[in-house]
Amino acid sequence: MNSSILIIGIVVVIGVLWFSWIIADQTMAKAASIPHGSLWRNRRWYGQLACRIALIGVAIAPLVILGNMLITAPFQTLTYSGLSGAHNSALENFAACPDSSGVELTLTMRSLDSAQESANADLSLCVGDQVLRNLTLVGNGARPLSGGLTAAGLSADFLRSTFRVSYLGSTPETPLNRTATIESMLNQTDPSNLRGPVDLGTITIPLVGNPISYPLDSYSAAGLWVVSVPTNMEVRTSDSTQVSWTSPINVVATPNAGDIDWSWGNVPTLGDVIEANRIPSIKYFVLIVAGLPLLLFIGLLALVRPIINDPDQNKFPAELLVGVGAFLLAILPVRAVLVSSDISQITVTDYILGTEMTVMIASSVMIVLAGAMRPGKNANSSQNKDTASGDHSPFPVISSHLGKTKTAQAGTDSPNDPNRADQSEAARQRGIPTEDAGTSIAADNKQLRGKFIGSVALGLAGLAVLAEVRQFLKRERKIT
Repeated sequence: MNSSILIIGIVVVIGVLWFSWIIADQTMAKAASIPHGSLWRNRRWYGQLACRIALIGVAIAPLVILGNMLITAPFQTLTYSGLSGAHNSALENFAACPDSSGVELTLTMRSLDSAQESANADLSLCVGDQVLRNLTLVGNGARPLSGGLTAAGLSADFLRSTFRVSYLGSTPETPLNRTATIESMLNQTDPSNLRGPVDLGTITIPLVGNPISYPLDSYSAAGLWVVSVPTNMEVRTSDSTQVSWTSPINVVATPNAGDIDWSWGNVPTLGDVIEANRIPSIKYFVLIVAGLPLLLFIGLLALVRPIINDPDQNKFPAELLVGVGAFLLAILPVRAVLVSSDISQITVTDYILGTEMTVMIASSVMIVLAGAMRPGKNANSSQNKDTASGDHSPFPVISSHLGKTKTAQAGTDSPNDPNRADQSEAARQRGIPTEDAGTSIAADNKQLRGKFIGSVALGLAGLAVLAEVRQFLKRERKIT
């Protein structure tokens, strides 16, 4: 998935920069305020070229960093194959402790702390009935519970004896110990005399993870879970003697675990492994929403391009700068909505948004610099001089038929000229813009600008509502 995201990002960024370069060239095609072919004009062109190359370098820099993060992300954590998904504890029925010679340790995963790279879980222990009945004192061989699982008539020292639960973490290295008394196990009975698990409290399990890769981050822990019988005791049967159990765990997840997909299993040479990943819907949601600002910017460029190509448009379209400013303001709340509040580092999502910002700014500046070479106050006189002298520019200029049309119209400016209507009709048939056509295009462009500004305002309002909904859901989750 990381490589696919990187390839899509490279293609989109190159496409936007290429589109912006084309628009900038079309903007420069109207530059006529400087005599064609002059040395100063050439210097300005080479300056434009140098600025464009520098802007493209600035735009690509965050993309290079993003690519490095996506490529190295799998090496910043440990992932394992062959693991089983954790069941939802809300769908788990109450299960009495097994009437067998085994034990079961249940981890109920509650939450993931990405900042601290740790997980909070509830720990409970079930000891089988046969284990308790075969619990034998090493000194005299007595079996205090062989007659029944009741605390009546048993010594206080025996009842206070404890089963020990130990976690020997290898990745990362960490020890953990919990105990449960025999008395607490015997007292965990329901009205039907079925024994339930003993609650060992909430534990914190250290994890190895890569929060900077959010939403592609993953976390894991590997180690051995061991349950040991009380000191000076053993579980003695006719064919074996046992004092401990290794890897007797079962992992479930609470609904409050949120957007985390928990899995677990036993990996040879490592022991019991617990792994946490973001659910696929969260990954796709974050990546798609993070890419929307750049998609809107592409739409803005498509809207600005015909305005720049309009022969009657002599001013640089300020809609571009207004739209870019709106997009940059919209990106700031997007980060607060998408990135989990417990992650303070710069993440993959931040680099995606940062890449979009630099691409938008670089593309806009590229077009603005090209717009600085558009016609000035003396553009028409300069153009007429160049045409009379036969000078030709090495760069694209407006089609010559536009100048000819204006020259022809100069001699027939009188509203009473009987040939004016015929000339206008002929110009329309030849595809040459007329005064009426220019007025219609300007009106259409004004309407498009109004629709675009309204869409941007609606989008910003939607982002604000989305941010408020996310904050409300976070507060509700904390309350529950």
